[in-house]
Amino acid sequence: DEYDKENARDFSLWKFYTKEDGEVSYDATVGKGRPGWHIECSAMSMTNLHTETIDIHTGGSDLIFPHHTNEIAQSEAVTGKTFVNYWMHSGFITVDGKKMSKSIGNIVEPWEQMAKYGVDTIRLWMYSVNQPGEGKNYDEKIILELSRKVFALLDNCYTFYDQYKNDSNISNSSFELPNTSHVLDKWIVSLLHKMIKEGTDALEKYDLFTASRLIKDFVNDFSTW
Repeated sequence: DEYDKENARDFSLWKFYTKEDGEVSYDATVGKGRPGWHIECSAMSMTNLHTETIDIHTGGSDLIFPHHTNEIAQSEAVTGKTFVNYWMHSGFITVDGKKMSKSIGNIVEPWEQMAKYGVDTIRLWMYSVNQPGEGKNYDEKIILELSRKVFALLDNCYTFYDQYKNDSNISNSSFELPNTSHVLDKWIVSLLHKMIKEGTDALEKYDLFTASRLIKDFVNDFSTW
């Protein structure tokens, strides 16, 4: 159905029959017609999930109005119960500021990007560019920068580990360096402890964005060591 998303009156539970509907119509007490397309989700949810209240309902942010608002109105009008406990809406990925679309020809294939830059790089980008649920602009320059820094971090981590792996003065539980260690090494360990503490606090609040930014900042500092 075509509708003006800016018009709050475009909120159809029942559409009266027109010639364009052909044989798709039903006789009802209010008149011949068919349900608005939003009704299908309410009907399928209650029929197939065998419940009148859904715990989690997801969807794109473009479906908030009128689709999800229609679902809420028609479902709760019938049952008198809360239709959904938690709504989770996702944003969209744009490419160079333009909507990703087959017609434009700017589709980014996820498997190709993961093979090219690595799964961890793509994950870090997804988590760190902005808050979850917001739209993201896919920029290969940023992906390439993250990829290089991830590999630089791994290389530096290995060098750091290889330097101290046989040092009996290091505690595996707390990873405290001996007093004779270089001041830069102590600085790196202090950054590591800070990231772990603040990152753990963020994860306990389900704040993936902050946790990933802390990792990214640590990568930036560590990669220059």
